Amino acid sequence: MKFKQRSETRVFSRVSLPLAAVVVALAVAGCTQQVPGTGGGSSETPPPASTSSSANRPDRPEALKVDGIDACKVLTPEQMQTLKVQRTVPETNKIIGLDIPLCNFATASAPRFSYGVGLVGSKGIDYLRSGGSNLDINDDEVSGYAALQTNLTGVTTECVYWLDVADGKMLMVEYRPATEKESREQMCQKAKQGAESALKTLKTLQ
Repeated sequence: MKFKQRSETRVFSRVSLPLAAVVVALAVAGCTQQVPGTGGGSSETPPPASTSSSANRPDRPEALKVDGIDACKVLTPEQMQTLKVQRTVPETNKIIGLDIPLCNFATASAPRFSYGVGLVGSKGIDYLRSGGSNLDINDDEVSGYAALQTNLTGVTTECVYWLDVADGKMLMVEYRPATEKESREQMCQKAKQGAESALKTLKTLQ
């Protein structure tokens, strides 16, 4: 099934300042006050800012380029056979505010489902967390690469994996059933399987 542009649901929403920043700001403000009876001693050092998500991320096995690569080449015919898809449809969709060149790998007959493979060369996976979003996000790992497993909040018809393949670059793989209802666990297992296959091929296209 083709990806459809859903900018009204996939764009990020404006949110309040992250909690860690608020805590640091309050700590700094509190440290400027002197405690009575101390003779104006030095103020207490504020606590450091919380560690960013990138600092906790596993080291990549290697950085992979995505620019200039045809998304429809990221799954081989053998991999398509394993994933039980037969058709490829290239397109560019706006997803979470980004214009992403992608390829839909879809079935030719029932049961109908598709894998969407996208190559993002302008943002890294921290973008998915920046400023909040309408995404439900879970951390994961695919073949040694940090990954985020996402779906639109309240949407139970898809599962998407975003892989941290290089600084400011992502590999996106979405699984979406069309004719048969599948559980969240089933969809995400298939999305991860597709991500593993796409990652394996992407390494050969460098």
